[in-house]
Amino acid sequence: MKYFVNIGVIGGILFLIDALWLFFLGETIILALFWGFFIFGVACVWIAFNYIPIYLMMMRRGAPTNHWQESIETACLSGKFTVLDVGCGTGRATIDVARAFPQANVVGIDIFQGASGHSPEQTQRNAKLEGVGDRVEIKSGNLLDIPYPDNTVDVVTSSSVLHDLHGDSDKLKAVEEIARVLKTGGIVVALELFRDWRMWVSLLFFAMVWNPEKFWRKILNNGKLQLVNEKKYTRFLNYGVFIAKKSM
Repeated sequence: MKYFVNIGVIGGILFLIDALWLFFLGETIILALFWGFFIFGVACVWIAFNYIPIYLMMMRRGAPTNHWQESIETACLSGKFTVLDVGCGTGRATIDVARAFPQANVVGIDIFQGASGHSPEQTQRNAKLEGVGDRVEIKSGNLLDIPYPDNTVDVVTSSSVLHDLHGDSDKLKAVEEIARVLKTGGIVVALELFRDWRMWVSLLFFAMVWNPEKFWRKILNNGKLQLVNEKKYTRFLNYGVFIAKKSM
Protein backbone atom coordinates (compact mmCIF):
# COMPACT_ATOMS: atom_id res chain seq x y z
CA MET A 1 0.00 0.00 0.00
CA LYS A 2 2.91 2.38 0.65
CA TYR A 3 3.30 2.98 -3.10
CA PHE A 4 -0.25 4.29 -3.36
CA VAL A 5 0.19 6.41 -0.24
CA ASN A 6 3.28 7.88 -1.92
CA ILE A 7 1.26 8.56 -5.07
CA GLY A 8 -1.30 10.45 -2.99
CA VAL A 9 1.47 12.45 -1.26
CA ILE A 10 2.96 13.34 -4.64
CA GLY A 11 -0.45 14.57 -5.75
CA GLY A 12 -0.73 16.76 -2.63
CA ILE A 13 2.75 18.21 -3.19
CA LEU A 14 1.85 19.06 -6.79
CA PHE A 15 -1.26 20.89 -5.59
CA LEU A 16 0.89 22.91 -3.17
CA ILE A 17 3.40 23.80 -5.90
CA ASP A 18 0.53 24.84 -8.15
CA ALA A 19 -0.92 27.10 -5.48
CA LEU A 20 2.45 28.80 -4.94
CA TRP A 21 3.01 29.25 -8.67
CA LEU A 22 -0.43 30.68 -9.22
CA PHE A 23 -0.04 33.11 -6.32
CA PHE A 24 3.45 34.38 -7.12
CA LEU A 25 3.81 33.86 -10.89
CA GLY A 26 0.73 34.44 -12.97
CA GLU A 27 2.45 34.41 -16.33
CA THR A 28 1.21 32.39 -19.31
CA ILE A 29 3.92 29.73 -19.23
CA ILE A 30 3.42 29.29 -15.52
CA LEU A 31 -0.32 28.85 -16.07
CA ALA A 32 0.43 26.12 -18.60
CA LEU A 33 2.68 24.38 -16.09
CA PHE A 34 0.02 24.94 -13.44
CA TRP A 35 -2.62 23.03 -15.39
CA GLY A 36 -0.19 20.26 -16.24
CA PHE A 37 0.78 19.78 -12.60
CA PHE A 38 -2.83 20.17 -11.50
CA ILE A 39 -4.11 17.43 -13.80
CA PHE A 40 -1.29 15.09 -12.81
CA GLY A 41 -1.89 15.88 -9.14
CA VAL A 42 -5.60 15.10 -9.48
CA ALA A 43 -4.70 11.76 -11.10
CA CYS A 44 -2.31 10.86 -8.26
CA VAL A 45 -4.80 11.69 -5.52
CA TRP A 46 -7.60 9.87 -7.37
CA ILE A 47 -5.50 6.69 -7.69
CA ALA A 48 -4.63 6.75 -3.98
CA PHE A 49 -8.25 7.56 -3.03
CA ASN A 50 -9.54 4.49 -4.86
CA TYR A 51 -6.85 1.96 -3.93
CA ILE A 52 -6.10 2.64 -0.25
CA PRO A 53 -9.64 2.02 1.11
CA ILE A 54 -9.87 -1.37 -0.59
CA TYR A 55 -6.42 -2.33 0.67
CA LEU A 56 -7.44 -1.44 4.22
CA MET A 57 -10.57 -3.55 3.88
CA MET A 58 -8.68 -6.50 2.39
CA MET A 59 -5.56 -6.79 4.47
CA ARG A 60 -5.11 -4.58 7.50
CA ARG A 61 -5.37 -5.89 11.02
CA GLY A 62 -8.86 -5.31 12.35
CA ALA A 63 -10.36 -5.17 8.84
CA PRO A 64 -14.17 -5.47 8.71
CA THR A 65 -13.92 -9.06 7.50
CA ASN A 66 -11.34 -11.71 8.33
CA HIS A 67 -11.63 -13.49 5.01
CA TRP A 68 -9.33 -16.31 6.07
CA GLN A 69 -11.21 -17.18 9.25
CA GLU A 70 -14.60 -16.91 7.58
CA SER A 71 -13.56 -19.05 4.60
CA ILE A 72 -11.88 -21.76 6.67
CA GLU A 73 -14.81 -21.96 9.07
CA THR A 74 -17.19 -22.20 6.11
CA ALA A 75 -15.20 -25.26 5.00
CA CYS A 76 -15.91 -26.76 8.46
CA LEU A 77 -12.25 -26.95 9.43
CA SER A 78 -11.34 -26.62 13.09
CA GLY A 79 -8.90 -27.99 15.63
CA LYS A 80 -5.54 -29.19 14.33
CA PHE A 81 -4.89 -28.71 10.63
CA THR A 82 -2.10 -27.44 8.39
CA VAL A 83 -2.20 -24.09 6.60
CA LEU A 84 0.28 -22.96 3.95
CA ASP A 85 0.28 -19.26 3.08
CA VAL A 86 1.93 -18.84 -0.32
CA GLY A 87 3.62 -15.54 -1.15
CA CYS A 88 3.30 -14.53 2.49
CA GLY A 89 5.33 -11.28 2.23
CA THR A 90 5.17 -9.47 5.58
CA GLY A 91 2.96 -12.25 6.96
CA ARG A 92 -0.34 -10.42 7.32
CA ALA A 93 -2.50 -13.36 6.18
CA THR A 94 -0.24 -15.90 7.91
CA ILE A 95 -0.58 -14.06 11.21
CA ASP A 96 -4.36 -13.60 10.86
CA VAL A 97 -4.84 -17.34 10.29
CA ALA A 98 -2.61 -18.26 13.25
CA ARG A 99 -4.49 -15.85 15.50
CA ALA A 100 -7.90 -17.18 14.39
CA PHE A 101 -6.96 -20.86 14.74
CA PRO A 102 -4.64 -21.39 17.72
CA GLN A 103 -4.31 -25.15 17.13
CA ALA A 104 -3.43 -24.89 13.45
CA ASN A 105 0.08 -25.44 12.10
CA VAL A 106 0.69 -22.34 9.94
CA VAL A 107 3.59 -21.97 7.49
CA GLY A 108 4.28 -19.00 5.21
CA ILE A 109 6.51 -19.18 2.15
CA ASP A 110 7.81 -16.52 -0.21
CA ILE A 111 10.74 -16.05 -2.56
CA PHE A 112 11.61 -12.88 -0.59
CA GLN A 113 13.11 -11.08 -3.57
CA GLY A 114 12.51 -7.90 -5.49
CA ALA A 115 11.61 -4.39 -4.37
CA SER A 116 9.77 -5.43 -1.23
CA GLY A 117 12.98 -6.06 0.72
CA HIS A 118 11.23 -8.60 2.93
CA SER A 119 13.06 -11.56 4.46
CA PRO A 120 11.99 -14.71 6.35
CA GLU A 121 13.56 -13.27 9.50
CA GLN A 122 11.62 -10.01 9.21
CA THR A 123 8.30 -11.79 8.68
CA GLN A 124 9.04 -14.16 11.57
CA ARG A 125 9.67 -11.11 13.76
CA ASN A 126 6.31 -9.70 12.67
CA ALA A 127 4.65 -12.92 13.81
CA LYS A 128 6.44 -12.71 17.14
CA LEU A 129 5.37 -9.10 17.64
CA GLU A 130 1.78 -10.16 16.97
CA GLY A 131 2.01 -12.87 19.62
CA VAL A 132 1.95 -15.90 17.31
CA GLY A 133 5.67 -16.36 16.66
CA ASP A 134 5.71 -19.77 18.36
CA ARG A 135 2.91 -21.05 16.11
CA VAL A 136 4.09 -19.69 12.76
CA GLU A 137 6.99 -20.85 10.60
CA ILE A 138 8.31 -18.63 7.80
CA LYS A 139 10.66 -19.94 5.14
CA SER A 140 11.77 -19.38 1.55
CA GLY A 141 9.76 -21.18 -1.09
CA ASN A 142 8.59 -20.69 -4.66
CA LEU A 143 4.90 -20.91 -5.49
CA LEU A 144 5.82 -22.52 -8.81
CA ASP A 145 7.71 -25.28 -7.01
CA ILE A 146 6.22 -25.55 -3.53
CA PRO A 147 8.66 -27.30 -1.15
CA TYR A 148 6.04 -29.72 0.18
CA PRO A 149 5.25 -33.37 -0.65
CA ASP A 150 1.99 -34.32 -2.36
CA ASN A 151 -1.21 -34.41 -0.29
CA THR A 152 0.15 -32.89 2.92
CA VAL A 153 -1.67 -29.55 3.43
CA ASP A 154 -5.26 -28.93 4.55
CA VAL A 155 -5.52 -25.26 3.54
CA VAL A 156 -3.59 -22.99 1.17
CA THR A 157 -4.10 -19.23 1.41
CA SER A 158 -3.10 -16.77 -1.31
CA SER A 159 -3.47 -13.06 -0.58
CA SER A 160 -3.36 -11.11 -3.85
CA VAL A 161 -0.39 -13.18 -5.03
CA LEU A 162 -1.40 -15.18 -8.11
CA HIS A 163 -1.78 -12.11 -10.32
CA ASP A 164 1.93 -11.32 -9.78
CA LEU A 165 2.98 -14.42 -11.74
CA HIS A 166 4.00 -13.81 -15.34
CA GLY A 167 1.57 -15.09 -17.93
CA ASP A 168 -1.38 -17.46 -17.73
CA SER A 169 0.88 -20.51 -17.94
CA ASP A 170 2.66 -19.63 -14.67
CA LYS A 171 -0.66 -18.89 -12.98
CA LEU A 172 -1.94 -22.30 -14.09
CA LYS A 173 1.26 -23.99 -12.89
CA ALA A 174 0.88 -22.30 -9.49
CA VAL A 175 -2.70 -23.55 -9.17
CA GLU A 176 -1.53 -27.05 -10.13
CA GLU A 177 1.19 -26.87 -7.47
CA ILE A 178 -1.38 -25.81 -4.90
CA ALA A 179 -3.60 -28.74 -5.90
CA ARG A 180 -0.64 -31.11 -5.66
CA VAL A 181 0.22 -30.28 -2.05
CA LEU A 182 -3.40 -30.17 -0.86
CA LYS A 183 -4.95 -33.22 0.70
CA THR A 184 -8.10 -34.57 -0.91
CA GLY A 185 -10.89 -32.37 0.40
CA GLY A 186 -8.42 -29.60 1.25
CA ILE A 187 -9.17 -26.02 0.20
CA VAL A 188 -7.42 -23.04 -1.31
CA VAL A 189 -8.60 -19.55 -0.34
CA ALA A 190 -7.46 -16.97 -2.90
CA LEU A 191 -8.03 -13.23 -2.68
CA GLU A 192 -7.63 -11.20 -5.89
CA LEU A 193 -8.55 -7.78 -7.26
CA PHE A 194 -10.69 -7.80 -10.41
CA ARG A 195 -9.73 -6.03 -13.60
CA ASP A 196 -12.87 -4.28 -14.79
CA TRP A 197 -14.14 -0.83 -15.76
CA ARG A 198 -13.60 0.41 -12.20
CA MET A 199 -9.83 0.00 -12.55
CA TRP A 200 -9.74 2.11 -15.70
CA VAL A 201 -11.90 4.80 -14.06
CA SER A 202 -9.45 4.70 -11.13
CA LEU A 203 -6.63 5.52 -13.58
CA LEU A 204 -4.75 2.32 -12.70
CA PHE A 205 -3.07 2.19 -16.08
CA PHE A 206 -1.07 -0.88 -15.08
CA ALA A 207 -4.36 -2.74 -14.53
CA MET A 208 -3.35 -5.44 -17.02
CA VAL A 209 -1.36 -7.10 -14.22
CA TRP A 210 -4.74 -8.08 -12.75
CA ASN A 211 -7.34 -10.35 -14.34
CA PRO A 212 -11.12 -10.31 -14.78
CA GLU A 213 -13.37 -12.16 -12.36
CA LYS A 214 -14.17 -14.93 -14.86
CA PHE A 215 -10.45 -15.68 -15.30
CA TRP A 216 -10.10 -16.70 -11.66
CA ARG A 217 -13.24 -18.83 -11.80
CA LYS A 218 -11.86 -20.67 -14.80
CA ILE A 219 -8.32 -21.21 -13.54
CA LEU A 220 -9.40 -22.32 -10.06
CA ASN A 221 -11.76 -24.86 -11.61
CA ASN A 222 -8.85 -26.40 -13.44
CA GLY A 223 -7.75 -29.99 -12.93
CA LYS A 224 -8.17 -31.31 -9.40
CA LEU A 225 -9.68 -28.14 -7.96
CA GLN A 226 -13.36 -27.32 -7.87
CA LEU A 227 -14.60 -23.80 -7.09
CA VAL A 228 -17.13 -24.12 -4.27
CA ASN A 229 -17.66 -20.53 -3.13
CA GLU A 230 -16.96 -16.96 -4.20
CA LYS A 231 -17.66 -13.69 -2.47
CA LYS A 232 -17.34 -10.31 -4.12
CA TYR A 233 -16.53 -7.09 -2.26
CA THR A 234 -16.55 -3.48 -3.42
CA ARG A 235 -14.78 -0.40 -2.12
CA PHE A 236 -14.98 1.38 -5.45
CA LEU A 237 -12.60 -1.27 -6.80
CA ASN A 238 -13.84 -4.87 -6.84
CA TYR A 239 -12.13 -7.87 -5.35
CA GLY A 240 -13.13 -11.45 -4.71
CA VAL A 241 -12.43 -14.23 -2.22
CA PHE A 242 -12.49 -17.62 -3.91
CA ILE A 243 -12.67 -21.01 -2.17
CA ALA A 244 -11.77 -24.07 -4.24
CA LYS A 245 -11.62 -27.66 -2.99
CA LYS A 246 -9.39 -30.51 -4.09
CA SER A 247 -11.79 -33.09 -5.39
CA MET A 248 -9.49 -36.07 -5.97
